[in-house]
Amino acid sequence: LVKSLKQNNVKLVLDVDVVKGNTNQDKPTINKRIDNAECACNRDITVEEFKKITNTSTALSFLNDLNQQFKKLSMNRCLEKAHFIAHTLHETAGYRLMEEGLGGKSESEVYDGYKGRGLMQITYKSNYEGYGKAINENFLGANKVRIAKEKKHAVGSAVWYWLHSKSGGLTPYALNNDLIATCSLINGGYNGFDDRENYLKRAISAFNIKECGYLNKKIIATLDSYLSFEESSIAQNKSGESFGWGLWNDPLGKKKGKIKNLNEAKKGYMRFLEMTKTTTFPFGTKKEGGQIVSRKRYGYTANAAKLFAEKRLKEL
Repeated sequence: LVKSLKQNNVKLVLDVDVVKGNTNQDKPTINKRIDNAECACNRDITVEEFKKITNTSTALSFLNDLNQQFKKLSMNRCLEKAHFIAHTLHETAGYRLMEEGLGGKSESEVYDGYKGRGLMQITYKSNYEGYGKAINENFLGANKVRIAKEKKHAVGSAVWYWLHSKSGGLTPYALNNDLIATCSLINGGYNGFDDRENYLKRAISAFNIKECGYLNKKIIATLDSYLSFEESSIAQNKSGESFGWGLWNDPLGKKKGKIKNLNEAKKGYMRFLEMTKTTTFPFGTKKEGGQIVSRKRYGYTANAAKLFAEKRLKEL
């Protein structure tokens, strides 16, 4: 939480542990105040701003809960809000779908009996339980439907997951405008990437993020698009997702949701091969027939992925 004194340029920063409920005050930090900035940091998003992103009545009905949960769970920076809204609008078809379709299966057959619900479609009992502990409420058993039925929890569960996902939280990636990372860590790949980017561009414009006083010039320079693959955290330490970037950009690939780009496909395949040059099982392992074998990513074992990437680099 950031509280600004009205008459001077000092900002006091409080660290809040929403899981344990502990609040510890940091030492005061001095930040230059940007008086003319009109970004969406540390304030509510207005109806007029939100309409520049999406103007459906269904989506607009969530705005009050978005603002309340952003404050409650300390998502205060405008660029992070923009990434969050872009992804959740895509994930739920404009906030219309609050429950995952299971294609005829019963909920007891999947995800420990806890299917996807809410703006981020959280799954598994551990996540329902984790969100519940964070706000001292119960979402287990018959109460699990509350994540989809009650807007404040459809939003709150998504913000909580964003801050506590298995990747360690999505905040640092969003604040670097690393759409490649936030997309792959949410989706597992790049399904709907162009739609997410379109929403993100609208949000960046609506929130006047180029005027944000918290962003450095390097990040501001990326705001007409997103952080490049070469600079993305994916290219630094995620071999599987780098291979995926190649697949989704491959002109002959069957992956949907991303405009094909030959050069980006090459970058993804090359980086994947660089990172896995001395690694036998970059996708992890599992036991099969009494043997240790490679897990698959996007339908490929590690060895098959290497052979495919090498083949496509020769052809592209």
